[in-house]
Amino acid sequence: MIKVSENAYRQILDAMEKADASSLGLRLAARKGEGGDFEYIMGFDEVKPDDVVTREREVTIMYAPDMDELLSGTTLEFDVIDEGSEPQFIFLNPNDPSFVPPAEE
Repeated sequence: MIKVSENAYRQILDAMEKADASSLGLRLAARKGEGGDFEYIMGFDEVKPDDVVTREREVTIMYAPDMDELLSGTTLEFDVIDEGSEPQFIFLNPNDPSFVPPAEE
């Protein structure tokens, strides 16, 4: 199952509106890069019959069943990674070897 933070949810809704994609869902995909770290892809798409589907309020999040091992348990965040940089989508994925859990505040 995929979780979506409040910041990411608002950004997804904004992007859906700008792309006139309100009838579509957000498709996620991942692959292992050469160094073993994960590379992520996302975009608006129609749900396919065999997709793994999660609903976050008004947004459908889906991925192909062969992505389950790579994406299950992921939280999608939208935040600043480095001070002075623009916010971006961040995949907090415990399956990714480079994943570092966020520090408790």
